[in-house]
Amino acid sequence: LAHPFTLKEMRAKTPEESFDLLMQHAGKILSNARDSASSQKEGKQTGPESEFYNNIDLLSAQFAIVMELSMVALQKNLPHNERVTGLLADTFSNLYLAAQVIRRWELEGRQESDIPLMQWGVKNCLHKGETALHELIDNHPVQWVKKAAETLINPNTRTMKKPSHTLDAQVAKIVTTQGEARDRLTKNIFMPTQPHEYVVRLENTMALAAKAFPHEKALYRSAKTNGKLHKALPISDLAFQTVMK
Repeated sequence: LAHPFTLKEMRAKTPEESFDLLMQHAGKILSNARDSASSQKEGKQTGPESEFYNNIDLLSAQFAIVMELSMVALQKNLPHNERVTGLLADTFSNLYLAAQVIRRWELEGRQESDIPLMQWGVKNCLHKGETALHELIDNHPVQWVKKAAETLINPNTRTMKKPSHTLDAQVAKIVTTQGEARDRLTKNIFMPTQPHEYVVRLENTMALAAKAFPHEKALYRSAKTNGKLHKALPISDLAFQTVMK
């Protein structure tokens, strides 16, 4: 009921009132199409998050176009078409999450070490949101809505790419390395205090592994230099054998 016309449509009693609301919907669709086109222009923001503002604006305008068309076409049957409402909800929720990722990064002081986390989160949400929206367009139960959406939103120009493998690796390094960035990411997560708890044991194991890694690496290099490298063995087994010798 947050939509400006939904409650009015429910209360409409005459064909004239319904027609007036239909014309308002048409105006909304054209307005959103204009916003979609203007969102593709470069914005004034600067910084590592600047590209995402335009992407969020663009996907928001495209979502609004499909939502308006679906409301006009399906009317009272819209809530009963769960595939349509589900994909609309997927798009909207991912847009919300993308905006909140940027908001959290801003509130935590725009930490430079958190930039990969922020970028990965926003890219992942926008890609999921765009994928859901285009899935709805491709499978919309009303053919004229599908044609209209394809006309207003070119399905061949998807702009929300998944996080790159390089960004994946940066995030993986952050979440597996003890430090301020990882602490900020997990600060509101419950942490048991008893040493026998599995989470505590895993945290201790990660700390020990981080301390042991330089020594394992040194042993590996030593074995390689001395010509005693067994390629089939992992570093930990190789280090064990080197120590035993």
